[in-house]
Amino acid sequence: MFYGTVVHGDGVAKMFGFPTANLALSDKDMNMSDGVYAAISTLDGTSFDSALIISRGGTKVEIHLLDKNIDLYGEIMSVESLAFISPIVRCDTSKQLQSAVLFAIEKVRSFFCM
Repeated sequence: MFYGTVVHGDGVAKMFGFPTANLALSDKDMNMSDGVYAAISTLDGTSFDSALIISRGGTKVEIHLLDKNIDLYGEIMSVESLAFISPIVRCDTSKQLQSAVLFAIEKVRSFFCM
């Protein structure tokens, strides 16, 4: 489990309909490989089924709360990774990226039987 403060990101996933909470980590040594994970994210005692996306050698961490769109900027969120879902897919176009994001989110939703 790790935690961090929600900060502004680049907004790309939000443009595709999947807003993410970008985390500034409290512990930079999280020892997780880049990829998409099923996770439980907790904020103020409330837990959410989530997609955890780790990229750039663990320096970029994003959380998508499934079926939620909540303003989280400045909040502290804890995240528990449950299962590795898929590797990060490199894309040449925004259309390919949108398809990859949709596919990854659907795989996470399947993990939670949604």
